[in-house]
Amino acid sequence: MLDMLREDLMSVIYIKMKQLRLKNKTSAKESLSAEPVSKNPYESAILAAELGGQVPTLDLHGFTVDEALHVLENFIFKRHPAGEALKVIHGRGNRILRDSIHKWLQNNPKHMACFRDSSQPGEQGGVTYVVMDL
Repeated sequence: MLDMLREDLMSVIYIKMKQLRLKNKTSAKESLSAEPVSKNPYESAILAAELGGQVPTLDLHGFTVDEALHVLENFIFKRHPAGEALKVIHGRGNRILRDSIHKWLQNNPKHMACFRDSSQPGEQGGVTYVVMDL
């Protein structure tokens, strides 16, 4: 009698485990077929730069807004290949330099595909990435 109960119990455990495996496989397939996190085709260039890839870098610490924008313009309009990310370090400070740079980038879209703040913890608010277009 005890052997029959043991067999029944093992059967129930086997069926439950099989159901659990099937459920996990289904949810894994669903997560693989989900929409991409970002629809921006240039995001991979920025992500590679954030993760330590070699990118041209401009450090604007210590510049006034006018000086920084002049240096930034010269840096941006050098010949950079399409899809290349550029790292612009402006620092956090009181955000005047960052906001001025972002405004300039918004108003001068020629040769730029996109730009955004860094999402890296040590760079947030102090670094902007720019990706060059054709």
